[in-house]
Amino acid sequence: MGSESIPVAHIPSNMIKTASIHLAWASVSVSNEQSNWKKAEYCAGRKALSIATSSYGIDAKEYSFNHANIIGGRFTSRDGNYTVSASITHSKGIALGVICEESRSIGVDIEHTNRIVGKEIIAYVCNEKLLGWLDSIENEKGVVALWTNIEAVCKATGYGLSIAKELELVKKGVWKWGSRIFKVLDWLIFLNDEPYWISIAIEESNA
Repeated sequence: MGSESIPVAHIPSNMIKTASIHLAWASVSVSNEQSNWKKAEYCAGRKALSIATSSYGIDAKEYSFNHANIIGGRFTSRDGNYTVSASITHSKGIALGVICEESRSIGVDIEHTNRIVGKEIIAYVCNEKLLGWLDSIENEKGVVALWTNIEAVCKATGYGLSIAKELELVKKGVWKWGSRIFKVLDWLIFLNDEPYWISIAIEESNA
């Protein structure tokens, strides 16, 4: 049980070179006073985001977290100005929060490595071209990794899984939606001594 910022050493170096990423986690726990699991996940997600924003250098209490189409998650100041991009995810007792500069949309997803994502689920939400990639995956862990990629990119677009059929996997680690390009990195990490697969999708800068 716990919560903390995930050290830069535990984030792939090429992602750090792409943008200033701040990632944090928190345990999801349900007490007698807080028996609603969804509420517990919500609280853990906000705690993870608070740790990540503190690492970034801002106080989450001074801003509000909002989610909108096209731009995805953002922290906004009281006067309505965007400050940083943000995303939250949960899986089997763990919540993650990620922060990066406002100029890039970001999405994150996490799954326990023992999660079974049926290929039929991916087939249901994805297009035929992406199914070609799916057919080349030989083990369940590879399917979980692909699923976290899809979820992370969909979150970064701001539209969620509703646009999954429109995604194109250009090559490993590079996804496209319309004219927008997203770089995706995924890796294995242990939290609370349990193995999880993390994917972070970040939009290529238009600068």
